[in-house]
Formats: sequence, structure tokens, C-alpha cells
Amino acid sequence: MLPGTKDQTFSCSICLDLLKDPVKIPCGHSYCMKCITDHWEGEDQKGIHKRTERQRELEERRGNIQQRIQDREKDVKLLQQEVEAINHSADKTVEDSEKIFTELIRLLQERSSEVKQQIRSQQETEVSRFKDVQEKLEQEITELKRKDAELEQLSHTEDHNQFLLNYPSLPALSESTHSSSINIRPLRHFEDVAAAVSELREKLQDVLRDSWTNISLMVTEVDVLLSEPEPEPEPMTRAGFLKY
Repeated sequence: MLPGTKDQTFSCSICLDLLKDPVKIPCGHSYCMKCITDHWEGEDQKGIHKRTERQRELEERRGNIQQRIQDREKDVKLLQQEVEAINHSADKTVEDSEKIFTELIRLLQERSSEVKQQIRSQQETEVSRFKDVQEKLEQEITELKRKDAELEQLSHTEDHNQFLLNYPSLPALSESTHSSSINIRPLRHFEDVAAAVSELREKLQDVLRDSWTNISLMVTEVDVLLSEPEPEPEPMTRAGFLKY
């Protein structure tokens, strides 16, 4: 046996003294009861301390996560409220727009009916006036034809005395209340009305085109300020990791 081997065999590798109340552990090494007990208790304390520290870190992480959950839930609620506000605003605007366009259509229909009524009324007035003149002229033509027939009959009388006797009794030709020819000014009748309506249509088209461009631009410019949350950077330190 080498010198010192016996002392090493019966010495404690923890306190380096001779074994006192030696205890052999499963691996085959022997230690002092007090040394191995103190060692194990120290390891237990380290484990307890480490667990306590990790537990604190875990609670801190949970607190951060729960806070982020609350923040995100609040954001989701705000977004939902904004979605409802957008839908309500869009629905009301559509309803109001439909009412306005319906009113415009009704107004155009009323004006169209008024123009039609005025045209028909004026048509009736003008036609009646012309027919009255036409009727009087036809009566005059009938009377003139009757007189012409009497004159023709007299012209064929062979007896001179009879001719001279009947001639003075012929009715005199009354003066015509109308000129020898009807003077009708060349008019366009109702074409001017059609031209005015056409001009109105063009003006309305211009207004609608310009207004529609403005309305369409306003629709596309509807925007709600929305700043999306930026993604958190990857944690590079222990403190940064604990935020998660």
C-alpha cells in the first residue's frame, strides 16, 4: 500500500479530515454525516432560492402577458366600435343619398309633367285658333261659290232684257274680313322648347358629372386613423425576455 493511501481512504473529500460518522452514498463514496448533510441541505437551499427566483420571473412574465392581453382586448373593443361606427355611417349615408336621388327624380318627373302639360295646352290653343280661321275661310269659300254659280247662271241668259233686269238684284260682294292670303310667319313651332330642354339636359349632365367626381373623391377619401401595433423586437437580454 502506498504511503498516505490509508489516510485518503478514510478521509472526507468535503472537509478533507478523517471521516467522522462516515456515510457511504450509492456511488460508493464515503463522507462525514455532517458534511454530506450540510452539502445536501445547501444544495436544497440553492434549489429553493433558484425556484423562488424563477417563480418570481414567471409571475412577472405572466403579469406582462396578462397586461398585453388586456391591452389587446381593449384594442379589439375599440376596433369593433369603430367598425360599427363605419357601418352605421355608411348605412345612413346610403339611406340619405337614396332619399335625395329619389327626390331629384321626383322633381324631374314633376317638371317633365309640367312641360308636357304646357305644350299640350299651347298646342290646343294654337290649333283652335287656326281651326277658327280655317272654318271662317271655308264659310267664305262656300258663299263665294254660291255667288259665282248665280253669276254663271246669269251669264248664260240669252234674253237681254231679262239679263239687265236680274243683274241689279244680284247681291254685292261683301268685303272679306281676311286678307287675300294667309301670312304665316315661318316658325319652328315647338322646336325651341325641345332645344331648351336639350340645353337643360346638357347642363344637368355637366353638373352631375362634376358633382359625381367630387362625391366619388370624397367617398374614396373616407379614412379612419388606424395605427397598427408594431411587432415587438426579439428579446436580446434576460430583462427583454421577461417581458414575454
